[in-house]
Amino acid sequence: MGVWNRDRRQRSGPGRICDPSGGPNIRTTRKAECSMITLTGGWGYYNMGDEALLAAYRKTLEGIDELRIASVDPVRTARAHGLAEVDREAYFMRPAEGPVVVCGGGYLNGRWRPELPLKLRRLRRLSRHGVIGHALEMRRLDAPSISRSSRALFSGHPLAVRDTESAAQAARLGLAADIVPDAIAMLAPHVGGLRKTVPQVVGKYVLNLVDIAKRSDSSDSEVAPQEWLGFCKELISRIGSEAVAIVAGHADREFARNFGIPLIEPSSVRSFISILGSARAVLSVRMHPALIASMLGVPTLAVPYNGKVSPTLGQIGIESIVLRSLDVDLAIQSLSSSEDLSGAWSAAAERSSSWLLSAVERQL
Repeated sequence: MGVWNRDRRQRSGPGRICDPSGGPNIRTTRKAECSMITLTGGWGYYNMGDEALLAAYRKTLEGIDELRIASVDPVRTARAHGLAEVDREAYFMRPAEGPVVVCGGGYLNGRWRPELPLKLRRLRRLSRHGVIGHALEMRRLDAPSISRSSRALFSGHPLAVRDTESAAQAARLGLAADIVPDAIAMLAPHVGGLRKTVPQVVGKYVLNLVDIAKRSDSSDSEVAPQEWLGFCKELISRIGSEAVAIVAGHADREFARNFGIPLIEPSSVRSFISILGSARAVLSVRMHPALIASMLGVPTLAVPYNGKVSPTLGQIGIESIVLRSLDVDLAIQSLSSSEDLSGAWSAAAERSSSWLLSAVERQL
């Protein structure tokens, strides 16, 4: 059984040390034998925030000899990360040769049935050599049709969730779960190196606008969905030509076109981060654009469009950026200056990545 060396970012075992460069074993002439980790999560669904989550996992686990990435849309994910190869997540895909990390975010949110039972079937078939659940948002997995599959997938394996409601959901399934900050926190130590200046958004308010009232989870919104359109119109009227809409996921473009402002759509995780980092300020309905802008030190407001936003930001320690009311004056005032949240981000990155690396160590 190998041992994961966190400092060297490699796996070693009795009588051998694995060279992370893939070179010959430095104690013998045999080639290093390092394990494969398969990453599966919400990527491939036309949501650049979820692609950024994958970037966080790739950075954190870069010492693994081979990372296999499974996506529902391999072409989209490969393009977002500049990768040559991504596997298609499908029921008949080749089972993993090592542990599977079911990665954080809303990938296992039970609101998205009927797709969820199919996901659980795919994951159980894929993860024959163990599974790790990390920073998951677990909702409605105790429904009669899927509770047995949900329990079987994680029973006896390391499991961490990103909020207390998810921990309670796990407990109802008979599963013990730790609580860690959202996986995007693991990107914080690396995000500065991924940012380049995007001239067309310098000095601009970058807005991610989604029609909250049309979302299936709008009943959990902390702001009034019926007042959201009016708020957007007034805000854009006030900031005028300094407003730019970022298209970060499905349906963003359609709603943003209501306001007659320029649209910018990132083609990769690097361009996504660069746009957010170049902005004067960011207001976002989608949660991960707000989180990334915050970790880059950009004045940010996160719209609590459903029940996950405030708890997730609270676990990171940045709940101060949550938009508390649809008051345009207060919003513009909040976006006029940034708060130093680097300490919170550093601590959150350490908590989330340490849990993941420890779980990987136990599974290898």
